[in-house]
Amino acid sequence: MAFFGLKQLIRISQDRFEEIIRESEVFKELTVEDIVFKIGPRINAAGRMETGRQGVDLLVSNDIKLAAGISRESIIFNNEGEALTG
Repeated sequence: MAFFGLKQLIRISQDRFEEIIRESEVFKELTVEDIVFKIGPRINAAGRMETGRQGVDLLVSNDIKLAAGISRESIIFNNEGEALTG
């Protein structure tokens, strides 16, 4: 079930993750592995550093500009989290 959910996420949401995809250095068609190991942790970063609400907003947003802003914030949170953990 998770496999098909991730496939659906890739199909409908790639434009929402444009900033995160670029930061993740994924230069090919997204795969389930890209979502799980590269994109997902960056989306989850806000939940680790502040609140998970931003990740939810990113996933459900129909506003591409809002999604791009949330993506940029998620990247910042992810970088901050990595700096804290060494």
